[in-house]
Amino acid sequence: MTKISTRVMYGLRAIIYMGVNYERLPISLNEIASSQNIPIRYIEQIFIKFKKAGIIKSVRGINGGYSFNDNFGSLTLLDIVVAADGSVIPVWCLNPSSKRKCPIVEECMVAEVWKGLARQIEDYLSSIKLKDLVEKARETNFVELFKRIRLGK
Repeated sequence: MTKISTRVMYGLRAIIYMGVNYERLPISLNEIASSQNIPIRYIEQIFIKFKKAGIIKSVRGINGGYSFNDNFGSLTLLDIVVAADGSVIPVWCLNPSSKRKCPIVEECMVAEVWKGLARQIEDYLSSIKLKDLVEKARETNFVELFKRIRLGK
């Protein structure tokens, strides 16, 4: 079954943390990593992808860190997943960036099933706005949950 990668899970937590703390942006990577219990080296790699995708930008200086580009209100969960992982295609044979190439994909009736699944996943993820997730996180203790992991509570 298709699995959500750790890169997506960590990236989404970091982005939600930034959204919850929108008034305080830019926020340092160290703060994000520490508060969400994400290894700093891992979040650095994820943020390179997010920056390349135009989701975030870096701000230099003593009060620097990361902030959203002007697109915060329109970002969807699909944007985050694709930026982190490249696609939501559930099988290698349909993935254009796969190193392996399937010689029968154009004739394969099962490929249509996987294409349909990919469309369903894309439709669902694109229906979830990041700003709505941030609002839910503000109403709950989502951002605080991951501190408990580190503290062992």
